Amino acid sequence: MPYDVGISGERVTVISAGPAVTDSFTRSVSNAWGTATSGQAWTVTSTATDYSVTGTLGRIATTTIANLYYAVLDTQSTDQRVQVTIACPVVPTGAAITLRVVGRYLDGSNYYEATVSIATTGAATLNISRRVAGVGASVTSSVSVGSHSAGNSWTVVLDVTGSALSARAWNASTGSDPGGWQTTGTDTSLTTGTLAGCGVRREGGNTNGTQNIDFDNVSVPNPQALGVTRAVNGIVKALPAGSVVQLWSTGVLGL
Repeated sequence: MPYDVGISGERVTVISAGPAVTDSFTRSVSNAWGTATSGQAWTVTSTATDYSVTGTLGRIATTTIANLYYAVLDTQSTDQRVQVTIACPVVPTGAAITLRVVGRYLDGSNYYEATVSIATTGAATLNISRRVAGVGASVTSSVSVGSHSAGNSWTVVLDVTGSALSARAWNASTGSDPGGWQTTGTDTSLTTGTLAGCGVRREGGNTNGTQNIDFDNVSVPNPQALGVTRAVNGIVKALPAGSVVQLWSTGVLGL
């Protein structure tokens, strides 16, 4: 870096690269999550009054049992790697609490998700599932990812690239990133949907009552956002979403 790329005939110089989406929640919002640090607007499902931003965290108050709560934003790509840290203040009683990261989200009836299910014993398992036309199904079997104590935070990563789905999760309060994927699978059911985000559910039978589930350090490192110097070849054009981006010139290998 720097290097030049062409976008619809305009030559631009790339001077920086980073995640397309970041959110550190350094704002205060009621009845919504507002706008992410990187500029995308969050959309929330279910009852808006259950969502807020505290100045340091995004929060969902799980007032309704067995309700799926999601907050999503637009990554402008169907291939996504989504990472979120989620804090759960209790060990579940009665039934599990599930912490969720979603990708290739088209609407509330069509998406992929990585789910950390925290059982009443504190045992935590991870799997990848899909919802297509409102019908849910597992893509991978559940794998153990450790145990949960009251107040622990979990970092969950979901990667959706073509038909390949991968996920990993770890107790961020007691451990570190395991590095490799803990569960992988393939699925061709969903090919559209550029939204991604996170959510939670108190499963049917849970007796903890309303819990504040907190979200932080949202990152979508794939796709990337490029910082550029525009029109270095003197051509200025409108560059709508979906414009083709390619290297301006490729390297030459010696014979």
